[in-house]
Amino acid sequence: MRRVTRSEPNGEVIEVYPSLDKAVEDMIRSNCILTRLEKPNEIFEQAKVEITKCLEGKSRLVYFNCWSYTDPAVVYRRPKKIGTKVNRYSKEGDLLQSYDSLSEAAKHMINKHCVGNSDLKEGKRISRVATALRTHLAGKTAYTYGYIWKYNQHIFQTTT
Repeated sequence: MRRVTRSEPNGEVIEVYPSLDKAVEDMIRSNCILTRLEKPNEIFEQAKVEITKCLEGKSRLVYFNCWSYTDPAVVYRRPKKIGTKVNRYSKEGDLLQSYDSLSEAAKHMINKHCVGNSDLKEGKRISRVATALRTHLAGKTAYTYGYIWKYNQHIFQTTT
């Protein structure tokens, strides 16, 4: 659950809530949101949708207030395919070599280990070998070109 901040249009913080649900409950309880007694759940869900629009940046003001997430979210992002370090291991699990990118690993495998179709142009050979490595890195094969391949690192980013 992410904390939610309600503030005046001038930026002055009114209140910080532990969750979106608590913010909506407080708005209903304090009569900031007009409710019809016959459909309280519908009003709650509609208010939640409206505040979420503001939280996602789709509207500036909701119920005469600005709404934002208090804490940045931690989001897992898959390593980028280009420029992400890749390691080559023996079948026994010993680290043999690190590469700065899939492309560099593919070029090394072509030049030193004679993999890839020699009838193709160099760029196409690199692309095919890189695709085979990417397939292995996605977990679809046990070995590629007689080796185990793994991404060197995972990227964690915070978004606001």
